[in-house]
Amino acid sequence: MRSKHLLLFAIILLSFASCKMGNNRFTVIGEIKDMPKQKVVLEELAVNDVITIIDSTSSDDNGKFELSGSAPEPGLYRIHFQQNKYILLAIEKGNLKVTGDWAAMQEYRVDGSPASASLHRLILAIDEHLRDFNTMKMVMDTLQKRGNDSTTNAAKKDFEDMRLSFTQFVEQYADTTSYLPCAVFAARILNPRTEGPFLSAFSQGLERRFPNAKTAKDFGNYYNMVAASMQPQ
Repeated sequence: MRSKHLLLFAIILLSFASCKMGNNRFTVIGEIKDMPKQKVVLEELAVNDVITIIDSTSSDDNGKFELSGSAPEPGLYRIHFQQNKYILLAIEKGNLKVTGDWAAMQEYRVDGSPASASLHRLILAIDEHLRDFNTMKMVMDTLQKRGNDSTTNAAKKDFEDMRLSFTQFVEQYADTTSYLPCAVFAARILNPRTEGPFLSAFSQGLERRFPNAKTAKDFGNYYNMVAASMQPQ
């Protein structure tokens, strides 16, 4: 009789664990126009740069695919396609729909995940800043070749102002977003050698903003390691 009670108790525990895990399940439904039929892989990106394969599948002739997994807490993921094309996602749970065009993957759309949509807007803003940087760099190179020092110096100041504006934009996003994976992604963009004071304060405040989150603790450990490696020997 006792063994039956123990067996029943074990079944109840397993059912409870299964339900709990189910609450963290997510599914990514994708449709990429004109995408060649191929293997599609869902990867989790850890703070320490470790990449873990969560799921994989093959797309059909219409560029449709479905991936799934379980997220103990909100995390950073990417869908990995052929030709080194990616879509970054900040996933917690539930169903996400990803749509896009193979010829313009950077313009993908995510529905069902406000965190992923916020991350995408950040990525588009970063791309715009990088295009501006590249344009200014070409202008500076042209001016230097012409030997116009005063104009070159003015261009260098404009370039530095652009860099400062970009840094402030990323810092503000990292400090104010309500999505932990997005905050960490933004902070990882910054240069720890030049933005050390901000990253130190950001790291210390992250666990207060997101208590009990493993990713927040992992970022703290990661930053402490990076900061220690930059100390003079």
